[in-house]
Amino acid sequence: MFHSRRKAVALAATGAVAALVVAGLPASAGSRDLTDRLEAAEAAKFLPPSMSLDAKGSFIARLKAAPVAATARDKAAAREAVLKGQAAAIEAAKKLGGTVGMRYADAINGFVFTGTGRAALSLAKNSAIEGISPVMQYTVDNAVANVQTGAAATWEDTGYTGKGVKVAIVDSGIDYYHTMFGGAGKAAYDADDSTIIEEGSFPTAKVVGGYDFVGDAYDARYPSDPSKAAVPDADPRDCSVFGGVEASAGGHGSHVAGTAAGYGVNSDGTTFTGPWTAASQAGLKIGSGSAPEASLLAYRVFGCNGSTGSDIVIAAINAAVAAGAGVINMSLGSSFGRSDSAYDTAIQNAVKAGTVVVASAGNSGPNPYITGSPGSTKAALSVAALNKNNTPGVVDLIPEIGNKVVGLVPAGDGKLPPSPVQLYSVNLANATNKLGCTASAFQDADGNSLVTGKLVAIQRGTCTFVTKEASAFANGAAGVVLFNNTTGALSPLWNNTVPVLVGASTSSTTLNTMI
Repeated sequence: MFHSRRKAVALAATGAVAALVVAGLPASAGSRDLTDRLEAAEAAKFLPPSMSLDAKGSFIARLKAAPVAATARDKAAAREAVLKGQAAAIEAAKKLGGTVGMRYADAINGFVFTGTGRAALSLAKNSAIEGISPVMQYTVDNAVANVQTGAAATWEDTGYTGKGVKVAIVDSGIDYYHTMFGGAGKAAYDADDSTIIEEGSFPTAKVVGGYDFVGDAYDARYPSDPSKAAVPDADPRDCSVFGGVEASAGGHGSHVAGTAAGYGVNSDGTTFTGPWTAASQAGLKIGSGSAPEASLLAYRVFGCNGSTGSDIVIAAINAAVAAGAGVINMSLGSSFGRSDSAYDTAIQNAVKAGTVVVASAGNSGPNPYITGSPGSTKAALSVAALNKNNTPGVVDLIPEIGNKVVGLVPAGDGKLPPSPVQLYSVNLANATNKLGCTASAFQDADGNSLVTGKLVAIQRGTCTFVTKEASAFANGAAGVVLFNNTTGALSPLWNNTVPVLVGASTSSTTLNTMI
């Protein structure tokens, strides 16, 4: 509705400018302002809402000519022709004062252009250009893997285990040293230099190819900081630590790759090599992926921390199509996605070339239109997470005597105990135990558990939430209620296998009063 109204205003204003020209009237400050507004209305089709016409930004220019994926079988010749055909549009972009970055030929015919909004508007009018899209930021998306997907039944019923299929993981890279992928283990990982490929280290029998488009320090949230710029290299190994601190994005790609196509890990830490049956999974330390005999391609688009840009993601899609990937997996996205941008074109062409593209729908809840891009693309298989335990949205604790505690939010993936259940406070012995940081907080003087089968209320402070939860469940607790030691909501980490309830500001206040 908003776009329709804006279009109507633009058309009416265009008629007014034409009337002034026909009448031979001189251009006035008012007509100049009107022209500016017309340009702004036109640019709003692709400029981010916060960007002005004179501000600098990065854009993806899509050319009208077909990419390699939609052309003849001679891919090498077609790729050369597509890149050569970009020359005139690239020269036009440079004349507008912009710079040209990555170029695409396989999944999409286009290039990255950095310049002002006004320059992007001018480039959009070039006869060779199909459209202009802003470079978007994506963050990693992943939830608890559902072990009840039925993959094992598929192995047994059909014999299909992924053999002969290449699965491209567009993510934070893959730790190909992990035994999940047939690697030599942590010692080999620690000895590796992630900026080069040591002889015999990569590619492997499992991770058969890939590329690092960004390097460790890259973070799309800081486009003007040269220290956060993309520094590509040939080694797509995943990142675990950066600057002495655990990486926030690192490990995500390895997790996703393991879920998709990992071999599995035996109880002794060695690589599981089959057979691929439901019964064989029971004793594994880490279960097999859905397609355990598929090959993997690792395309690293995230640095050790932060987000990535759609320009980088499209480069990875382009590379995956060129490498003959049968499947592209992207557990990443940006909420409230649209399906009219450059990545939409890239994904549609990848699908036309025979590649199945699977993309996250997001982890941002059930709000209308919140499905993230690139999962919002019509050609993509968009996947969302579902809590298999049917956990309710909120939980109220209703005591036999006293005030009820309302609005507790389930956070863990474990099944909540049935009502009625006894609520135990770990500060019954002394105030320090309210924090629940040690095993003694849940035991009597003889070391016997006081919390078996009970919900345990534990206050924030001193130690991590995971430590509190682990101590409670080691002593037989049926669930944990975490509450704040001040005003405001909690956003804790939790053990995904246990039921955890998190107190909001009001419920934390009530619990502090009760306990």
